[in-house]
Amino acid sequence: LAPFDPPEILQADLTALVLDLASWGVTDPSTLAFLDPPPAPAWSEAVALLHDLDALDANSRITSHGTLLAKLPLHPRLGHMIALAAAEGAAMDAALLGVLAGEPGLGGTAIDLADRFERLRRDTSKRASEAKTLAARWAQAAGSKGKFAGGAGQLSGADLARHLARAYPDRVAQQTAPGRFRLANGRQARIDETERLAREKFLVVTDMTGAAASAYIRAAIAIDRDDIEDIFSAHIETITELAFDATARAVRARRQRRLGALRLEDGPAAIDDPAAAAPMLARGIAQIGIEKLPWTRDQRTLRERATFLHRTIGADWPDLSDAALAHNDAAWLVPHIAGLSRLDAITPDHLAAALFDLLPWDKRAQMETLLPSHFSVPSGSNIPIDYAAENGPVLAVRVQELFGLDTHPAIANGKVPLLLSLLSPAHRPIQTTRDLPGFWRGSWSDVAKDLKGRYPRHYWPDDPLAAQATNRAKPRVR
Repeated sequence: LAPFDPPEILQADLTALVLDLASWGVTDPSTLAFLDPPPAPAWSEAVALLHDLDALDANSRITSHGTLLAKLPLHPRLGHMIALAAAEGAAMDAALLGVLAGEPGLGGTAIDLADRFERLRRDTSKRASEAKTLAARWAQAAGSKGKFAGGAGQLSGADLARHLARAYPDRVAQQTAPGRFRLANGRQARIDETERLAREKFLVVTDMTGAAASAYIRAAIAIDRDDIEDIFSAHIETITELAFDATARAVRARRQRRLGALRLEDGPAAIDDPAAAAPMLARGIAQIGIEKLPWTRDQRTLRERATFLHRTIGADWPDLSDAALAHNDAAWLVPHIAGLSRLDAITPDHLAAALFDLLPWDKRAQMETLLPSHFSVPSGSNIPIDYAAENGPVLAVRVQELFGLDTHPAIANGKVPLLLSLLSPAHRPIQTTRDLPGFWRGSWSDVAKDLKGRYPRHYWPDDPLAAQATNRAKPRVR
């Protein structure tokens, strides 16, 4: 056995305590010298329930209705239910329903409280009589002067459900699958699929056992959605949520009507706030890949050059790689796609404006000096430089166009040699080198012999340094 029994405050339902303290003007338990402070989760749960019972206002101060509940010798749940029923002339029946909900076995053992209430109503046993006497005292405390309806009047299941929903607003439950329910407080609960209530769309649950993630329902009653809408109209929220649909590559809006964790309605809606769609669209694009944007070839080259400078020179140059642009949910894109909600609505012009912010003109002018987008070779061709290549930057050029060149092509004021990917006339790689003069004087003779056999109509000089560069099969005759 444990050395000591745990303090009751650490295990008890704190709803009545919170209401009593609120009636004294205390909303923060830390201002009181508790021997054992109340657990924060239990305190928060009690405050949330009292809000649902309209006993506390938005600032957790007691309301006039809460003052009435604090005076009743009942749990605030039952006091709330009976007080509202008293205004409708049904306090006696609501009070008996409260007794039934709190007494296991009273009225039988059926899970459906409608069945148990009907049995209790007709029951003339001593236990049933005592329950009805207790209910009468509760009803009188709430201001009722009526009597239990007995056999003369009979509450319908819908009437019972409305009363219980007022007492258990946090336990109104919605079916998620046969026998599976989600409660308004977010808990999950289940019931045997053979039970009649397992097929109901909505329940009010008064008793559960088991873990919070999958509690078993021991007592409940079916309730109509229209009654939920009517009873909780002041507590139902209408929320429009935006989400990125990766399949459609677009931001979609869904409008939901919620009662706590319950979704009373959930369907597509128009995007009411276009300004909110742009950040969501940018975030979605970052997730599916920046490469999905409609970059032009020139824009991709610009990004590759800037990224190369970032890697080789430093942070003075922006990193415009796909990974870097996807960082921070692609926030750089948001100002340039205001009002857009689909990826296919983004054009290269939008991207050009964004790139201008990331890499202004003064930086681009420096880049043109340090990293030209193309390299002019002796044949007169202007060959693009591949800055995105793994071992880049790479200049892929037909070997014939470099005849006569005795210095290795370089960029960044001659500090960064290009990796030459030398191509055959059919644009197939035949050699890579970062030392063109060494290639001419070294392995060229062997390469030339092979090329002569494969491309006999082309010009393959023994001395490439003395030969005229050409982008044709043979040099033009001068």
